[in-house]
Amino acid sequence: MERRADPLTSLTTLGPFLLLWVTVASVLAPGPVWAGALKGTVRFMGAPFEPRKVPVTTDQYVCGKDKDAEDLVVSRDRGIKNAVVWLQTAPPGTKWEGPPPLAQTDQKQCVFVPRVVVVAAGGTVEFLNNDRLLHNLHAAGSRENPAFNRTQPKGRTIPIVFKRPEIIRVD
Repeated sequence: MERRADPLTSLTTLGPFLLLWVTVASVLAPGPVWAGALKGTVRFMGAPFEPRKVPVTTDQYVCGKDKDAEDLVVSRDRGIKNAVVWLQTAPPGTKWEGPPPLAQTDQKQCVFVPRVVVVAAGGTVEFLNNDRLLHNLHAAGSRENPAFNRTQPKGRTIPIVFKRPEIIRVD
């Protein structure tokens, strides 16, 4: 796979965040007509580079002084961490059986864990906060789903439903 200029990659220079891939449910689960699994590795084919750090400017007593940028994480064997691959068109007859599974992400030392979450359209993501400080959870660039901006005290879980498929950046 070749790395190309990507508007999402240019957004990652702002620091730790979470990307949500909200996909059409029918491509996530096998239906009665077609069943199977795709397995593979997404590899980085670009020139070698050094991972960079992002300075932390507030709450360093919890968050630390810097964080890995993680806009592109490449292993020694050139595998890409947090890559999401999807089918553009689901095979005929594919449908979702039952409600979409619940997805979760937690804030630990001011970083979303996991950093990338895939959720079926109509599914819920539970945002947890295990840090000992108040976070602000927001997504403003969504075109298909409502924007949100919520304060999140320690120990609070905020469930948010994403009704339409799209890639969403959550800060």
